[in-house]
Amino acid sequence: MCDDYGMPPLAQIFIYVKSLPTKVYLFFFAFTLAIYIALIAFQAAILALVIPQEFTLQYFYLNVNSPNLSSMFFNHFMHNPWSISHMTENILAFLFLSVMLFIAAVIVLPASGCSLPKHFFPAIFLVYLIGLPFALSGISIWAGRIFGKMLVSGFSGFNFALLGLLFFLMLFWGYSRVLKEQPANPLSPYGLLFGAIIMIGLVIAAIMLDLENPNVGVFSHLGGFLLGLLIPAMVGIVLVSERMKQKMGISLFLIAVLVACAGFWVVL
Repeated sequence: MCDDYGMPPLAQIFIYVKSLPTKVYLFFFAFTLAIYIALIAFQAAILALVIPQEFTLQYFYLNVNSPNLSSMFFNHFMHNPWSISHMTENILAFLFLSVMLFIAAVIVLPASGCSLPKHFFPAIFLVYLIGLPFALSGISIWAGRIFGKMLVSGFSGFNFALLGLLFFLMLFWGYSRVLKEQPANPLSPYGLLFGAIIMIGLVIAAIMLDLENPNVGVFSHLGGFLLGLLIPAMVGIVLVSERMKQKMGISLFLIAVLVACAGFWVVL
């Protein structure tokens, strides 16, 4: 929920930015830099053949005709090392989305009096790290077989999941503000719903524009974005629910969705 601080939103944000301890910014910088260095080092090790090529092809690249658990996980943390420009674009997109998420979650939401559940981001990070790679790989296997692709790799699916998370935070902020302002404007929830549908629809349409490009994992991007919206919503419900049955039910539903995405290609 959002509390009203009785001052313009920009003033709230400016004051909050100055009030944050320096260690918060340093932690974000160090965390993001560590991920960036790890990604670059991984790509460099593959390109320099520090990791044997046969090992990379078998356990890192996702072969849609003979996938294994290792390749279903690691293919999202590597990129085609011979496509430097594409890899650079994806890394820059990751850095940009990381900064935007930091601004939204650590500055804008708290400055507006909107509180996320405790342990929200550690839980999101855990689900993204453990469940999301396999779910996106399942989608990539299905789509790769349809479009005749054999090897799949890249972390753009993760980037779209981060984009979905950013959209969720924006919608959460808007919904919280609407709840506070609803007595004065009863139609505001409908306006928010309409706006959310339009925004999500535009993103989906933009993703689908690449459908004719065989080099773009359109369905992995789409799956990443939609799961990026779903996962934080489900995690948030689990964290705020006071009833164990509800926690278990939502948790099982989320697990079922991720498992279904990861394994539905087996029966097709």
